[in-house]
Amino acid sequence: MRFFYKTAEILYKLKDLRIANISELAREANITYAQLHKYIKQFKDKGFIVEEDFGNKREKLYKLTEKGQIIADSVEKIKKQI
Repeated sequence: MRFFYKTAEILYKLKDLRIANISELAREANITYAQLHKYIKQFKDKGFIVEEDFGNKREKLYKLTEKGQIIADSVEKIKKQI
């Protein structure tokens, strides 16, 4: 259950940020960089996010895919009902 909650929270935060590097997203989701790095790999594998680099190969930026957006929208609806 904890995995689902953190997954939902991270995707929800990325929706708010629209595009973010791993440090920004970790700070917003209140999770360590190392923990988030594991989630990022799973999210990419499942097609929830895409990774982009804008000229700087060391800094990757992440944004939701359409599939990730659907999940984040669902999380937002649930949060409003609680």
